[in-house]
Amino acid sequence: MSELRSTTSRADAGARGSGDRLAAVLLRRTPLGAIVRWVAGIRASVYAKLLVAFLLVVLLFFAMGGLSLETIVRMSRHDELLHEAHRRVDWSRQIQHALAMQLNSTGMALILRDETAIASVLRENNRFNSLLANLEGARRSEGSRAAENGLYVA
Repeated sequence: MSELRSTTSRADAGARGSGDRLAAVLLRRTPLGAIVRWVAGIRASVYAKLLVAFLLVVLLFFAMGGLSLETIVRMSRHDELLHEAHRRVDWSRQIQHALAMQLNSTGMALILRDETAIASVLRENNRFNSLLANLEGARRSEGSRAAENGLYVA
């Protein structure tokens, strides 16, 4: 039993010795040592120092949370702008299709001189004008929103 105690105490002393050496190296050769010496030099109770350290950590957590929320808000704004751009692209494709249909209907109406073909031309013309108005309105609203956010939209 005494042999076991002496082995255990030697192992503990070796671990403590290496831990003390590591602590000494860290305190002497890193900026952490300067902070530890500065805090040790302050004439206040350990309780007050620990309380201030705890409050400082809590303040850092609040600051980190605030920055995270700000990042989320900015990403949400950019996501809205991206969504608007995708909608404008979709409307542009619809306009392109409506223009192609209008040209086809116009050509067929001129060839056939039929009332249904003329009605089709007018229907496609109305669709085209509606899509164009949507696209122009989206461009104006997106431009003003981008100007508010400090972005340039061509």
